[in-house]
Amino acid sequence: MYTPRMASLVVLLLSIASARAAHAERPGPARFLLDGVVGLGVPLADTAYRDQSWPSPIFGLHLGAEIPVGRRISLAPEVGIDLGPVIGRSATTTIQLRLQPGLRVLIGFGHGHAFFFRALVGASLFIFTPGGVDSPGKINAGVGFEPGMGMQFRIAPRAVAGFTVGTPVSFHTYGQPLLWTYADLQVAAFVGYRR
Repeated sequence: MYTPRMASLVVLLLSIASARAAHAERPGPARFLLDGVVGLGVPLADTAYRDQSWPSPIFGLHLGAEIPVGRRISLAPEVGIDLGPVIGRSATTTIQLRLQPGLRVLIGFGHGHAFFFRALVGASLFIFTPGGVDSPGKINAGVGFEPGMGMQFRIAPRAVAGFTVGTPVSFHTYGQPLLWTYADLQVAAFVGYRR
């Protein structure tokens, strides 16, 4: 028979279950993000850039924070600093420096692993060396954009390792109305620290 005591017991059990569910869904604290990156960029476009350049190495440092917004979803604002030579087929080399803030959207799985999408927008700088298309030491500034994706795997309580695939694109004018477009397919590996 249904009694007031049973009703109180049902209410108590439902309250405990709701509290546990709310605690389980509560996002954890934000974590510092620091990734060291090594990769390779393969020229895609435009035609002149692709025909005159070899695949070139890229080295990077990415800093930011992973901010959980759900049980498995995190947002990670980041700043990417990427530096590497653009190796020309004529043996001339230009240095490219990219300084780009952006955002990762991480989807967690397993025990601390994640798949993510990322997009960065910022500055692309070409630093010319002897034999380049401009005076040695001269810097040409342009706009850069990099969409991409990747995966990271937790390898220790505060360490991850993973890879990214992206398409960095930059636009430069060289003081002329003509806009030059440079695009690469970039594949990179990274080791990161999380705290």
